[in-house]
Amino acid sequence: MHTIKPIDREKILENKDCRLIVTVEEHSKVGGLGSAVSEVLSGESCHGRLVRMGTGDRYEKAGTYGYMLEKHGLTAEGIKNRIIEVLKSPGGVLKARVDRKTEVFSLRREVRYAA
Repeated sequence: MHTIKPIDREKILENKDCRLIVTVEEHSKVGGLGSAVSEVLSGESCHGRLVRMGTGDRYEKAGTYGYMLEKHGLTAEGIKNRIIEVLKSPGGVLKARVDRKTEVFSLRREVRYAA
């Protein structure tokens, strides 16, 4: 999603049934894309988890672009690691389900990409 205003409500709502939605922004999470996505989803029946990645709501010391991305976990590796952490966490997105009739355990993972 390349703009926050106007927010692309249709694109967000197309993905509201995903079990995990991740927003990544190179600035404060407060008042950014993650907040806007959260506002859209708050009025909907959504059972997924929203993970907002960005900097905290504080002033930071200056540094190079690469240093700041690394510091806040916003590199490709940092984003990948955070997603894996969420997927593996207790109560995370990957959950075992039991079919009560067959007593078969299964895992369900759904991934969608929104450009």
